[in-house]
Amino acid sequence: MKTRTFTKLVILFTFICLTKGVNAQTMGDCDWLNLNLSEIKYRLEEPVRYRMTADYFNRTIDGHFTDKTRVMGDCTIGLPEGRVRWNDCSLETLPDENADFTKGEPFPYMENFTYVPGYQMSTAAAFEGWPENSFHAKNLVWDMLAFDAFGPVYLERLKLNEYLVPTEINTEIPLAGQGTFENRNSTIRWIGVTEWKGIPCVLIEYRQMDGKVETSIPGMDMKGRSHYWGYIWISLETRLIEHAEMTEDVVMNIRFEGQQGQWFNTLREIRLDKMDPR
Repeated sequence: MKTRTFTKLVILFTFICLTKGVNAQTMGDCDWLNLNLSEIKYRLEEPVRYRMTADYFNRTIDGHFTDKTRVMGDCTIGLPEGRVRWNDCSLETLPDENADFTKGEPFPYMENFTYVPGYQMSTAAAFEGWPENSFHAKNLVWDMLAFDAFGPVYLERLKLNEYLVPTEINTEIPLAGQGTFENRNSTIRWIGVTEWKGIPCVLIEYRQMDGKVETSIPGMDMKGRSHYWGYIWISLETRLIEHAEMTEDVVMNIRFEGQQGQWFNTLREIRLDKMDPR
């Protein structure tokens, strides 16, 4: 899930760090049918930590289960100069569909990985020193950028129950020198106001259909089609994401070196949760 609004995120995160506007509301006194989303002001008085959990369910093209993987990591936003930082990132793969995930193996190269969000995070230079086959870890970074791009970035342009076509998102994005992802047929829609853990939120629906993905790493080439969709809960009080979800379905042909291509299906289920301060 990768978007070209990365450049806007640099401005967005810098603005978050410098702004302390207050627009506290409750569900009872919010006239949400006449809500002007541009009036929701950023309010970030201290760094905020999120936990991302991404589950990958891998199957053959006819639905036979092969394995599943859980990737987790904590992302802290609101650091000086608009930086974000990743910690406690891990991966676990299990061959049993019914087995419970436990504690995965850590990504040592992601511990304290810090950067300013922006389009440069789609380049190979952004991940200098990372292993060749580190797409699970890179997806943590790219999925975090995607949630921001589909949520806070477009908030002012949304109207209740009307689809917005984000033309900046519908484009081809480099995958850090290992391929490309082309977003197609993307839409965003404000579908109402609700609560998440007692916090009044704008609820955003987004989707992307028929995306084109191509990757190449030593020993493997892959071409595929991606659909992804989900929801984002954005606080009426702070304009920060309180919670987000994404489902992605990828059908792909993978060709390993010296072999004919084989068809596979991967279903990804992703959650982003705002964590309590430590």
